[in-house]
Amino acid sequence: MTGPMPVRAALFLLFPLLAAAADSAHAQLAIAYADTVSLPSQANDQHGQPFTIAGLSGVTWLGNATYAAAMDNSNKLVFFELQLSAAGAVESLTNVRGLTLARSGDHEGICLADPAAVLISDEAASVVRKFSLIDGALIATLDPPTIYTSRRANLGLESLSFDPDFAWTANEEALRPDGPRATPDNGTTVRLLRLQTATGLALSELAYAVEPMHGPNIPFGNPGQSGLSDLVALPDGSLLALERSLAFTTPFFLTRIYLVGFANAEDVSHLDALEGASFTPVSKKLLYQGGHNNLEGLCLGPRLSPTAHALVGVVDDGDPLSGNTVVVLRLTGLQARAADTNGDGRVDIDDLYHLHQHPVDLNGDGVADGRDRAALEAYLRRHERFDALRGQSR
Repeated sequence: MTGPMPVRAALFLLFPLLAAAADSAHAQLAIAYADTVSLPSQANDQHGQPFTIAGLSGVTWLGNATYAAAMDNSNKLVFFELQLSAAGAVESLTNVRGLTLARSGDHEGICLADPAAVLISDEAASVVRKFSLIDGALIATLDPPTIYTSRRANLGLESLSFDPDFAWTANEEALRPDGPRATPDNGTTVRLLRLQTATGLALSELAYAVEPMHGPNIPFGNPGQSGLSDLVALPDGSLLALERSLAFTTPFFLTRIYLVGFANAEDVSHLDALEGASFTPVSKKLLYQGGHNNLEGLCLGPRLSPTAHALVGVVDDGDPLSGNTVVVLRLTGLQARAADTNGDGRVDIDDLYHLHQHPVDLNGDGVADGRDRAALEAYLRRHERFDALRGQSR
C-alpha cells in the first residue's frame, strides 16, 4: 500500500465530517427518468480523421453543455453538446466530435480533473491516467494499490468520479482474494478507492456490497453478471453508485442507482483479502432502478432548477440490445435539504449567516455548535469548487 499509514488514516477521519452535513437530508434525494437520445455512429478526431463510435463506457460533464465519453479498448474520446430543458428532456444533441489520445487502453471510467484534463481508468492495466483535453497527450499515470491487479478479466477499475480533492474508483466485481463473482443468489464485494490525484496516494479503501443478479443465469454465451459500473461524487460529499445487472429475465439489463452511506464504514486497505475477514462495509440506499440496456457510465450534469440536477449516462453498444445512446435522469433534493437554514429554497452564504444567528444541529451530532457552521461552510466551498472546475457561476 502506498503512502504512510498515519497520513492516510488522518485524511480518512476527515471525510465523515465532510459528509455529515449531507447525511441528515439524504431522505430527500430522488432520481427519475427524463429522456434518451441516440448518438451518431461516426465522428472525426482533432486531426479530421473519422472513427466509429462504439463501446461507450464512461462519461463526464465538462461544463456548459459539453460532455466527454470514453470508448473502451481504444484511444478515443467522444465529445458532444447536450441541451436539456428544466425537466431534463433533450432539446438537442449536437457537435459530436472526437479526440485521439496518446495511448490506447481498456478505458472505462472518466472524470474531469481540471478544466484542461481528464482522468481515465484503464481496466486491463489497473491504472488511472491523466490526459490533456487539448491534444490528447498523456500527462500522468496514477497507480492504485497492487491489490487491484488481482482483478478478474474485464472486471477491474470500471468506475471513476472526481470529488474534486480526490478521485473515487472501484473494481466492477470482487477481486480474486475478496470473494466470488455475483450470482442470481449472492452479490459480490468490491473496494471503493479514494485516490489522491495530485500524488497517487491511496487515501482509503471501503468495502461495498453489490447486489445479486436480478434474475437467473443466461443459458447461452455470457451467463450474466452484476457489478459496480460507475460512481458519481456529489457536491455535498455524498456518493452515488451505479450497478449494472445482466440476467435471463425481463429486462435483460437492470440499472440500479444507490446512495452510499459512510457512517461506521471501516477502511479495509490493510486487509489482503476480504473473504472471511471481519469489517463494516458502507451502507447503501436504492434511489432508482430501470431498464436502460447496457447503461455503463454516469455523471453529474448541470443544474436543471434550484433543486434539480441532471444525471447523464451513456449506453455501451457492445451487445445486440444496446445502441449508442445518452440517457438523462433527474436528480432532485440535492439542495432542498436541512442546509437551507433560512428556508428560501437555496443553499448559499445567506444560510451560513442565518446559522450564526440561529444555531441548529445541522450535522446530526445532537449539538448546535461551531461544527455545524464548519459543515455548512465546507458544503458551500465544495459547491463553489465543483462550479469553478467547469467554469460555472452560482
